[in-house]
Amino acid sequence: MGHLYIGPIEIRLSGAGYSHFLTQYDFGPFRCPRPVEHSVELTFVSADDHRLLLGSFTYCRHDLSFSAHERRAYAWVSGDISGFLACLELALFVGVSQLGGILMHASVGVIDGQAWLMPGPSGTGKSTAINGGFDRVLSDERVVLVKDKNDYRVWGTPFWSDGRRLPLDASSCELAGIVKLVQSPTLARCDLGTVDMIEWVMRSVIMYGASEVDTDRLMTFVVQLVDSTERIQVSFPKEGLWASSMLSQIGLAS
Repeated sequence: MGHLYIGPIEIRLSGAGYSHFLTQYDFGPFRCPRPVEHSVELTFVSADDHRLLLGSFTYCRHDLSFSAHERRAYAWVSGDISGFLACLELALFVGVSQLGGILMHASVGVIDGQAWLMPGPSGTGKSTAINGGFDRVLSDERVVLVKDKNDYRVWGTPFWSDGRRLPLDASSCELAGIVKLVQSPTLARCDLGTVDMIEWVMRSVIMYGASEVDTDRLMTFVVQLVDSTERIQVSFPKEGLWASSMLSQIGLAS
């Protein structure tokens, strides 16, 4: 059995055909045991296994089938790493949802000990922004957000865009604020209204087959998140170290 520790979730892996994907480069720090809040068992099975059809949550595409019920999940993958990573993300999605958190399409940079969430769809500059001078980066593609008493905590994941050059980071950090990124030749910062930021963040929340109840929960989470967190828009150039000048003073002031 293999074990991965992603965010507040332990994913317990069993079955056949997955161990060669668990390389040090792709998962390094996420293989190190640590305390977690929740766990999901993910078993890899053959394509004709009947358990793939029986879950309360199922997902299929050409290279994978996935089924989950409560803390147990079953998956078949065609053999490439993209299907394996997708099944891991689905298992993480199940576990994080059961904890009341969310999985988000976003990058996160940490500066002065505070995490800045930079959500957005592909092409908005998330992978470019992480080179802006942050002390460390939790991910440029997928992150986990959970409520932590009166604050929000963001966790790194092993899900990055292609061509990762920075080290993986399996740790978490208290959230300082949310940044809407705008790529621009010049550097600028302005406040962003609550409604505009809610709409932007909701576009980045990962929802697999969400029911009306699930959608309501996610919306409530995002509204409370945005309402209680610093929210700004940053226009930034492709090159240059802008993070400290744009974010440090805000973090200290908050």
